[in-house]
Amino acid sequence: MSNRHDTSRTYVLFGDRVVSSDLVPREDGKRAFAFPNQLDWLTLRFQALGVNIVGNPAP
Repeated sequence: MSNRHDTSRTYVLFGDRVVSSDLVPREDGKRAFAFPNQLDWLTLRFQALGVNIVGNPAP
């Protein structure tokens, strides 16, 4: 729980209790933020949360 967001949840993973097969990446979740259209997607998602991305990512 958070002092500011007491309804938010967090997942804590302990390295000695998690094997690599427990976490499998989703095929539809891949994004390369070096590409402008992908960075735009990320920026819009974060703006909705009140988070601003500043600066240019290195190519």
